[in-house]
Amino acid sequence: MRQIAEEANVTKAALYYHFPDKATLFTEATRDAIERLRSQVRERAEGVGDPIVRLRTLVHACLEQFQTERDAIRQLYVMLFIPDETLALSPEILGEHGQPLREALVECARSGLLEEERVDDLATLLIGAIEYSGVMSVLTPRAPRPDAALGARLLQQIIPG
Repeated sequence: MRQIAEEANVTKAALYYHFPDKATLFTEATRDAIERLRSQVRERAEGVGDPIVRLRTLVHACLEQFQTERDAIRQLYVMLFIPDETLALSPEILGEHGQPLREALVECARSGLLEEERVDDLATLLIGAIEYSGVMSVLTPRAPRPDAALGARLLQQIIPG
């Protein structure tokens, strides 16, 4: 905490006033990083009215982040596997990351493009496929990079046609 206070150019007391311990600081910093990434994805789809175009835009934005935000995403994935339980990411924080895609699938269901009862399963499949392909590309140098072609193939599985 002393080093963090020095780097942030604040007193240790000021840091402890806002963050009572290292775990709280870690959680809030992680939440902030995930929110920044999620905001970038949402911004790409702002103003897109057609539900399927919106979903496609969000999928492509998520996949592109694995290239443009490679270092930040690598750090987030490394933090997922920290053996210290006090610094592990909570499911609540992680679940927030896929929310834009889940919302877009709900919009597609409301438009009749897919059955509403399938939204949760499809969200799990889509988010899982994106995360898996992304994490493999970030952590494994020779893995294929997530790209628009992968996004198109994933969407074809979700909403054929």
